Amino acid sequence: FRVIDMGVIFLDENMRIHRYTDSAQALCRLDLKDVGQMLTSVESELDLFSVKTKVQQVIDTHNKFSEVVRVASRQYHLAIEPYLSPDSDKSGVVLSFKDITALHDAQSELSETKEIASAWERRLVENSRHAIMGEMVAMIAHQWKQPLTALLLNQDVIMAALEGKSEVDRGFLGERLANNKKLVSELNQTIEDFGSFFSPDRERQEFGVLDAIDSTTALFNSMLIDTKLDVSGEQVKVIAYKREFQQVLSNLLKNAIEQHKAKHTVDPFVKINVTKHDEVLTLSVEDN
Repeated sequence: FRVIDMGVIFLDENMRIHRYTDSAQALCRLDLKDVGQMLTSVESELDLFSVKTKVQQVIDTHNKFSEVVRVASRQYHLAIEPYLSPDSDKSGVVLSFKDITALHDAQSELSETKEIASAWERRLVENSRHAIMGEMVAMIAHQWKQPLTALLLNQDVIMAALEGKSEVDRGFLGERLANNKKLVSELNQTIEDFGSFFSPDRERQEFGVLDAIDSTTALFNSMLIDTKLDVSGEQVKVIAYKREFQQVLSNLLKNAIEQHKAKHTVDPFVKINVTKHDEVLTLSVEDN
């Protein structure tokens, strides 16, 4: 009993010390003269008066009790359990002290590591958002390039007509202005498309797969000028997260475009095919 590597103290129903282990002796500064003495009469770094209250509670209720206590610089798991002596009617409680300092320190380290990891995760998410914003701005710039050029061209034509000496053709000006209005509308639509495209889905929705593919590839029109795009398959409606689907397809398209450009691919192409077999829908994307 005395070689058990755990602090154990047996108390009788009057909270007098009956027996103890070597570990308990060192922890609570027990001595042979303390046997038969009240627990609270022992001088110890452990708050025995607080323990006394818990011991009395266990004696009264016969329910187990446990908590983590600190003694000096070490952490212990204190368990208080009632007992009944098998060879008599005597009862009491047994106190056990398990040194959990190493476990506590490991948990503290783990907690600190988790905090550091969470901080890095938040930073990565923030950087990811910045990257997404950068990509979005770059793609908007690509999409706006052609309409803006057409707007400037129409502006020059209109200004030349107004500054000319001949009479202005109202029909011609009306056509140019209508064209400008259409171009501005396209620019506004581009902003709306990109804004909704990068917003997270809050719930699943029903959508046509080919429709979602068309609206996604439309965002890359200016980047796919030199690439042959082939979309095939049947129109199938699914219930899913539409924007997440579009963002995955967007990443595949961007990867293909970047690789074509980096490798100077001759006659670049991207093939997107949708097939359905039973309840399984398969989307395949192929490039050079």
